[in-house]
Amino acid sequence: MKTSNDTKPPGRIVGEGGNQPFGLKNRSLNTAHKGVNSTKMDKLPISACIVSLNEEKNIAACLESVRFCREIIVVDSYSTDATVQIARRYTDRVFQHEWEGFRSQKNFAAGKASYEWILSIDSDEYLSPELIDMIKSQFADGAPEKWDGFKFPRRSFFLGKGFSHSGWYPDLKLRLFRKPKGYFGGKEPHDKVVLNGRVKKLKGEMYHYSYKTISEQLASIDRYSAIFAERSRPWRAIDFFKLIFKAPYKFFEVYVLKRGFLDGLPGLIVAVSATYYIYLRYAKLYERSLRERKSR
Repeated sequence: MKTSNDTKPPGRIVGEGGNQPFGLKNRSLNTAHKGVNSTKMDKLPISACIVSLNEEKNIAACLESVRFCREIIVVDSYSTDATVQIARRYTDRVFQHEWEGFRSQKNFAAGKASYEWILSIDSDEYLSPELIDMIKSQFADGAPEKWDGFKFPRRSFFLGKGFSHSGWYPDLKLRLFRKPKGYFGGKEPHDKVVLNGRVKKLKGEMYHYSYKTISEQLASIDRYSAIFAERSRPWRAIDFFKLIFKAPYKFFEVYVLKRGFLDGLPGLIVAVSATYYIYLRYAKLYERSLRERKSR
């Protein structure tokens, strides 16, 4: 029997500026942006909102997957690679905005939307053909009246494997919603859509290519743990016990309770890195308390 360790990333082909999903390979990067305005009425009344920073390898695939939307908005945080140039081949709605955090950046993008429905997607994600078809079916007779939002599973790929466990799947994401009904909340660095309304789950997956290497994952852990430490309340005595017990429990949670062992060696690596992330969060929170004491 095959486990998720046998799951391969969807086929991707190399195009100008990076990779494209195999399912979209017939949509040339050189022509993808042509006819955006002329065929606008054939598209769905949705504003696709994308935030980006130095994602020239992934953003073309992301943009290809949302071409069914009537409006595409890209909010970039002053990328130093070709991200913006690639984005402008798909839309003229490209904005530069200094990075202020995930929630702020995504709310800024949503604020630029012209349509009632918003599809929020990161530049290292793209929609599967099946999910695109499911979204189209919901809008077949116009904008849906019964629902205020749609959520769908996100499958992450790391170390050449598609995860089906380890807390990384199904990883349901509410990303398609009515603008008047929702906004981006959550606690940095983890944003989420806060919605006042009815939500339906759709079949089909969103694909996520977050880390290219283990070194990139570790850099992300270092960055996110620093955000946690700087934005959390001051160190308390109970945090000492969290540092001792919460980190090892995280390994047990990811590898055993969430069946990370079924994801093979990549599942073990993710469980260890999740444990390390918890450890760093509280270690850096303690470090911050020492700095604050010295500054008094």
